[in-house]
Amino acid sequence: ASSLYDAGLQQGRLASSRIHTWMAAPEMRSVVAFVQGKGSEAFAELKRKNGEEFPELAEEVRGIAQGADLDLDSVWAASLLPELEALMNVVDTDHCSDIYAVSEGGFADGFTHGHNEDWQGIVNKLFYFVKITATSGANFSSCAGLAYPGALIGWAPTWNEHGLYLTQNSLFPRGVRSNGLAGTFVQRDAICGPRGRMGIDEIVDSITSKPWSYGASINLIDMHARRFANIEVSEDKHVVYEVTEATGNY
Repeated sequence: ASSLYDAGLQQGRLASSRIHTWMAAPEMRSVVAFVQGKGSEAFAELKRKNGEEFPELAEEVRGIAQGADLDLDSVWAASLLPELEALMNVVDTDHCSDIYAVSEGGFADGFTHGHNEDWQGIVNKLFYFVKITATSGANFSSCAGLAYPGALIGWAPTWNEHGLYLTQNSLFPRGVRSNGLAGTFVQRDAICGPRGRMGIDEIVDSITSKPWSYGASINLIDMHARRFANIEVSEDKHVVYEVTEATGNY
């Protein structure tokens, strides 16, 4: 892709059938009804805040909508789903789980990480992988990940070309605010943006220095440096835990 708008346009065209199926599902219909009704002001603020902070990702959202022939707000809703459902007071604790494992001989003898993408309903039959390859002269880095239909990569497992990847487990903090940044955008920028090539510490700082709208548990793996870290974040609060050889499995 020559731009993130172009990447979104291609995704929208290629995955149009899956995106339309997801948008017609009861979960997404209820979210779209919310943003068109009593949640409209909060939705507008979330779009404004994230669009201003991440303008190139907002262009990718626009490209997805154009490629899939959908209204723009529906596609924004797909990438703001955790925040919008929190504003709707929807709590479903049956979501993702992760495990970190380190050999008894330490990282040098082997390490692994496992993740279950456990979002319930029809969407688990509609996931697809997206690989964004930057063409010569593009102002972004190549990146790839598992996509929820019509959404940006960055929410589900996502990795960059520098040996780093992340996964997310849903958290359900008591607080949510519309004038904060959405997890999908923050995580995508951290792993695929300029700081993604600088190692796990830079990614941690990128994630924890932002004013989040809601919260999440983020798992980070640096294949080259052989490091694991977990971040739990809620609005302006966060805790970072590094999984070391002494920790073992976690």
